[in-house]
Amino acid sequence: MTTTNLILVRHGQTEFNKHSRLQGLTDSPLTEAGVKAAEKVGHGLVDVPIVKAYTSDSDRAVATAELILKTAHEDIPLIKESFLREYHFGDLEGRKFDQIFMDVVRRYGLKNARSFWDGPTFLRKVINGFHDLDATKQAESYDEITQRIQKGLAQILADPDVQGKNILLVSHSLLLSTLVYQIAPEQIPKTLLKNASVSILGATDGKLELKALNLLDFKDIQKYL
Repeated sequence: MTTTNLILVRHGQTEFNKHSRLQGLTDSPLTEAGVKAAEKVGHGLVDVPIVKAYTSDSDRAVATAELILKTAHEDIPLIKESFLREYHFGDLEGRKFDQIFMDVVRRYGLKNARSFWDGPTFLRKVINGFHDLDATKQAESYDEITQRIQKGLAQILADPDVQGKNILLVSHSLLLSTLVYQIAPEQIPKTLLKNASVSILGATDGKLELKALNLLDFKDIQKYL
């Protein structure tokens, strides 16, 4: 059996991230800190052989992926994949996260956020809450975003060129958190994945396992591969 390692990277900090605004299909540029963090990921991966690199087609993810590959001296093409796009928030795009989150909590009839986080279903509730609050009905349900992820990932892993190798996937907080949540729901932090963090999944015979989560220090990254 061979294991394909999926190196998952959330894009670097953006202006919307800096001001805690929901950012799905809406784009905003990387901050200076976001650029430096992406370059740090590249330095961390400099000794990791990567055979293929995939990114969301959103500008912030593409910019992050390009910085990583340039810094890591990886001379491989960058493949843009629409299935790696962030969750679509509909008319909630650009609004303050704290405000919308409390709207979701109240929608479930809860008086405070603490009880909302209890149990392993919190991310499903968050996503379905966004879906219900969106007046335009464009926001995805939990089932819709998981189906999008599973279909796209299956196509990538079916490629014989990636079998038993390392591949890079640059995407977004909610999408990558949802991917990990399907494998290890109890391990997803309540604040989800951090900007320019690295998480690693191993794919063996169609089964995924979580090897590393939310790494910001990459000096020992080889031990997870």
